[in-house]
Amino acid sequence: MTELKTFKNITCTFCGALCDNIEVKVKDNKIEELKNACAISRKKYEHALKDRTSPMINGEESTYQEVIEKAAEILKNSKNPLIYGLSSTTAEAQKNAVKLAELSGANIDSTSSVCHGPGTMAKQLVGMITATLGEIKNRSDLMVFWGANPVE
Repeated sequence: MTELKTFKNITCTFCGALCDNIEVKVKDNKIEELKNACAISRKKYEHALKDRTSPMINGEESTYQEVIEKAAEILKNSKNPLIYGLSSTTAEAQKNAVKLAELSGANIDSTSSVCHGPGTMAKQLVGMITATLGEIKNRSDLMVFWGANPVE
């Protein structure tokens, strides 16, 4: 039986807030406890250590080499490819996605255009009053959560 390992100050990349105070306790390659995680990151982290399946093509097990070759073939034969998603990826992975888009003539987009696009446009039109988490921590003596559950 393995010991419980605690990882502190983990940065959550599942949205643009980039919360950097997540604490994860892992035992036997399973998350035992998750602190300071919202409902979105909690769901993502719960699935982070699930056993991985073998690579597949049309539901059939394949080698990684076969899967890479098939993906390259599909990309090569496409007329107007779109590289989409990227919301839960590292900066390095996003950089590589941009390189792939440049090499293949693909368009690139992230989920933020769907999730945050309308809100961003509204903020550009009418503005927004906000504060950083550091300002909140250092300048407030009371926080009122409206329409949010800080425990999640």
